[in-house]
Amino acid sequence: MERFVVGVTDEPLRERLVIAIDGKGAFRRFKDVLLNYPTERERWFTYRSDLLHWAMQKWLEKEQLAPKEAAPWGAPKPPPEENVQLERPAQNGEGPGEILR
Repeated sequence: MERFVVGVTDEPLRERLVIAIDGKGAFRRFKDVLLNYPTERERWFTYRSDLLHWAMQKWLEKEQLAPKEAAPWGAPKPPPEENVQLERPAQNGEGPGEILR
């Protein structure tokens, strides 16, 4: 999720996502924030799907397994290796869920 958030260009959305992915319940809050941004939500699901396809391909290679048929999604691209650290919001005693309300 952090790699995805780094690529979000809408500054207010990125800030909300950074808050959402902090701590327990991060996946739920992340998805809740994206509900109001259908284009970014779709981009998230595509991004996640691409990562899963790549991971499956790497696992098959590691186990030296060859599928009988080619994957319907084609050859997966490796994920972008972005080692950018997200700026975390200052903690003011409230949990991430309370900050987003």
